[in-house]
Amino acid sequence: SGWFSMASIPPGTYLLKVTHPVYYCLPPEKTGALTLRPGQHLDDWKLEMVLPGVLSGHVLAETGQPVAKAIVEFEPPSEAASAATIDGLGNGYADVLNQRGEFRVDLPPGKYYIHVDAGSSAGEIQPDGSIAPGFFVDTYYPGATSKKSATMVEVRPGQETAGLDIRVAAKRPLSIAGTVAGGRPGAKVDIHVRKEDHMVIVVDGEIMHTPPILAAPDGSFLVKDLEPGTYHVAAVSGSGAEKLRSPMQDFELSDTPVTGALLQLSPLVKVSGTAPAAAGRIVRLE
Repeated sequence: SGWFSMASIPPGTYLLKVTHPVYYCLPPEKTGALTLRPGQHLDDWKLEMVLPGVLSGHVLAETGQPVAKAIVEFEPPSEAASAATIDGLGNGYADVLNQRGEFRVDLPPGKYYIHVDAGSSAGEIQPDGSIAPGFFVDTYYPGATSKKSATMVEVRPGQETAGLDIRVAAKRPLSIAGTVAGGRPGAKVDIHVRKEDHMVIVVDGEIMHTPPILAAPDGSFLVKDLEPGTYHVAAVSGSGAEKLRSPMQDFELSDTPVTGALLQLSPLVKVSGTAPAAAGRIVRLE
């Protein structure tokens, strides 16, 4: 019958949640908070449960070929809804494991963005039979490269929405080419690169994303096989008192490579001073 009873509950405000292997309890913002006063008894309190819905479809390349080993994420439009999804039913994503590029997932009722991380090579076959390097970029249903251009899909209780085919975009790898100026004759120059949204690595006091690229003896450099995005680039030469460094420059990669970048090396400048700290303490900077 679904009847329940709880006794000896201290006064206060509560959010009630029910778990079930099949049904999904509506999140607290829809069922409302429960406030108990001293000596109060509540009868006929109802918690609404609904069947989950199903979203299914395929992940396809722009050519129509299925993409295997992709991760399909289902993102509610708000953080609160996302937390309810993850806590209430499933984990909000599905792996595409078969060679047909199929996905199918149970989700609580609501609206979702569908985001695909293909995470694999998207090399194109050339007329001579060779494969040009390439990669898939993150894509939202039905084929948008940003959430602003994406279309949300609604999950209805107990119903399946099928035929959600997502065509993931592919791009050729990009590059940043340029010259380093101001270096000492014969000295090695490293080019440090970090993508804006990636984890950083610190080596010898330098922040970078990948191992540094060695500039040519004439100062020219080429950083290749890059995805679209914003990159922070700097040149470093020498060490200790002889260390030279260029200011960090930002390069935005979208559809075309960057050429003609100029990184100007100069000696490091020592800065001394003081700065106020908490509780009136003084921190000395050098």
